[in-house]
Amino acid sequence: MASIPPPPPARRLAVPRPLRVRAWPLSAQVMLALAIALLPLGVLAVVAATENYNNVRASEAELVSSRLTAFTRTVQGRLDEDFALLRAEIMSEIDTPDKRAECARRLARLAELDPAIDSIVRLDANGSLTCASVGAPLARAPSVGVDWYDGGRGRLPRATLIDELSPGHDLVLAVRDPLTGHSIFARISRESLRGIFTPADLGAEDHVRLLRDGSLLAAWGSPGLPALPDIAALKGGEVERFLTGDGRDWHYGVQDIGNGLRVLAVREATALSVPQVVNVALPILMWLGAVGIGWLAIRWLVVVPLAKIRTSLDRYAAGDIGVRLGDSRFRTQEVRELGDAFDRMADQISRHEDDLRAGLATQKKLTREVHHRVKNNLQIVSSLLSLQSRDAGSPEVAYAYATIQKRVNALALVHRWLYDDEAMRGVDLRSLAQDLCAGLEQSVTVIDGSTVAIVTDVDRLYVGQDTAVPLAFLITELVTAAARLAESGNLAIRVGAKSVDGRATLTVQAPSFRGEDQFAVGGNDPSARIIQGMARQMRSKLAHNADAGSYAIDFPPTAPAPIA
Repeated sequence: MASIPPPPPARRLAVPRPLRVRAWPLSAQVMLALAIALLPLGVLAVVAATENYNNVRASEAELVSSRLTAFTRTVQGRLDEDFALLRAEIMSEIDTPDKRAECARRLARLAELDPAIDSIVRLDANGSLTCASVGAPLARAPSVGVDWYDGGRGRLPRATLIDELSPGHDLVLAVRDPLTGHSIFARISRESLRGIFTPADLGAEDHVRLLRDGSLLAAWGSPGLPALPDIAALKGGEVERFLTGDGRDWHYGVQDIGNGLRVLAVREATALSVPQVVNVALPILMWLGAVGIGWLAIRWLVVVPLAKIRTSLDRYAAGDIGVRLGDSRFRTQEVRELGDAFDRMADQISRHEDDLRAGLATQKKLTREVHHRVKNNLQIVSSLLSLQSRDAGSPEVAYAYATIQKRVNALALVHRWLYDDEAMRGVDLRSLAQDLCAGLEQSVTVIDGSTVAIVTDVDRLYVGQDTAVPLAFLITELVTAAARLAESGNLAIRVGAKSVDGRATLTVQAPSFRGEDQFAVGGNDPSARIIQGMARQMRSKLAHNADAGSYAIDFPPTAPAPIA
């Protein structure tokens, strides 16, 4: 009996797991932390504390304004009374000696009635003294003209000023009769001025000053007063607030009396009470707590993961291409996605670099193969020229074949060293010059058959193909020309190349180069056109030293010389 196969196992439905907090987006986690920290009561506490603080500071400003009003009324009333008495006196006649004596007695009584007035003088239209009070220094007329003004007061204008002749710059009340030209001056010293108003309710934090055109006339209250801001632009009745360098809070205001007189009131703000401090500090502490919670959340969720990512990036930039972030346990979705993106980018860069290295290796192999084949072909051409020169019908033709062969050999040597350049740094100029000069020593002779000795002194320099070819031709042409121009005897030729500050110079020196420049532009020497053409190709100028018998040309090396 066939067995019945067991039923397939029941498939479990995939129930999505609850979304954990650490998988939430960063914005949702930050909003959750701030919602826990910033309770609605905190907002209400901030509003209440701010309102209470503003009320306290407003009461300080009202106290300063009340001081200004009370003091201004007192001073203004006393000055108005004194001016009224002086106007009444200026109306009296003093045309006889008895009347002048009576005037002196009245002025003395006026000085007694107002203790603030120290002395009074009356002058006629010519400025001569007519009568005066006694018992105190007399008030003197100012040294300059008084700026009298009408002010809508009819016949008796008035003016106040600072007595410029008085050492203490006391206050002088002046009244002038415009019909008779008589004037009265009443002197109020600074000591007497302080007795006009003696406030009893000034506290240690109150300061009251009476100013005349910015100069201090009298002071009440505590003598210690901080440096105030510029009060010249402050309008009458305005109260402003400022902070001193030590953090003390002050209110100040001014009130204009007239005739350049201003009342300045300054009051230091009182310290907040303990309940007020608590009301102000509580919302601040709540805000600081909220900021601390938010900072901890950001650090835990963002700063620490980003620091880990930065460390991985530094390792990757330093050459550790195996760094990946996929195994790191980040707490936010965005940071995890950032790590995954980095891993994908690193993988893509790694594959791309592998492709580049493979392509570069293939390219280097092909380039070296091209140089190798070119070198072989040039050697074949050189051999053909050597065979052809043997069948030359004249020495001139044989010399022409030999000259061409030397140029072909120079070009072949350049391609040989390009083929040997596995590091792709360029042609090793020292090796190229040594090989080239060794071959020229074997093939170049002086006209009488004497040998040529070539000494090379070349730094380890590397040059590109565009520079190596003209340099090889220049060495070949100059060495060949030096042997051709020599008269007789063994010839010593020096070939050198030195590098200074990123610029190199090739020098070829021979005794046959002394004197006239044989290779100047437009010269008749057979090698002049080729030598000047190579100089133009290198975008440099061929310099001739007639005394040393040398030719030099500058060229740029492609790379710094390695340690030999």
